[in-house]
Amino acid sequence: MKKNLLLWVVVLLGITFPATAQNDLYTSPPLTGGNGAGGGGITFNLKSNTSVFLDSIFIALSGSVGTPTNLEIWIANTAINGNPQVGTSPAFTQVGGNIPTTVENPSSTAPAGFIMSRIAVPGGLLLTAGTTYGFYVGVPTGSIGAPIYQTFSPATGIDTFTNGILTIYTGTNVGYGGPRPTHPNSPRQFVGGVSYSPASGRDARLAALIAPVVPVVGPNQVIARVQNAAADPTHK
Repeated sequence: MKKNLLLWVVVLLGITFPATAQNDLYTSPPLTGGNGAGGGGITFNLKSNTSVFLDSIFIALSGSVGTPTNLEIWIANTAINGNPQVGTSPAFTQVGGNIPTTVENPSSTAPAGFIMSRIAVPGGLLLTAGTTYGFYVGVPTGSIGAPIYQTFSPATGIDTFTNGILTIYTGTNVGYGGPRPTHPNSPRQFVGGVSYSPASGRDARLAALIAPVVPVVGPNQVIARVQNAAADPTHK
């Protein structure tokens, strides 16, 4: 019994389930930018048809290329439909206030395409299937770089971007640019993207054997710590 228990513990500790594929969705291309606001940000809505973990947000930043900066993320559990007043509206919660990244573009236009700055979502965010979330990403006070966005033309523009799983909504009553909480520029379009992983079939693993510390002959109550290999919280 003692040998068998130890054997199973060794086998379990060596198990890591296959990693879950990472996926992404961008608005640029086709969006080409053209304007932005230093010290401000841009809003957009995001909806998923299936539950996913949001791992990163990407945004085009202009300024001195290669310069380190910080960005912030705010989220609402409801869709933006009118000026969101981020920072004063109780609907929005800040999920990251000084997330490090780097300025990658010299101007608000890039004929060959933008280089996106990655904003890691602290801890990841679970987006439940069918819910539309409102987002604001921007440069907090004291940081540098200008988020690039695009003016939306209802007559000719595309305001919705989808890959069949996630959908990004921009434009009229959704896309507001400039400093929060006033967001004076609209309608605008988020020039960037998101990276996500499916919320089902995650790569779980046994992180630690808590008890028994010393296996004995006979029935043993086994307490283990299970961890998601994608750095989600650990649970007993």
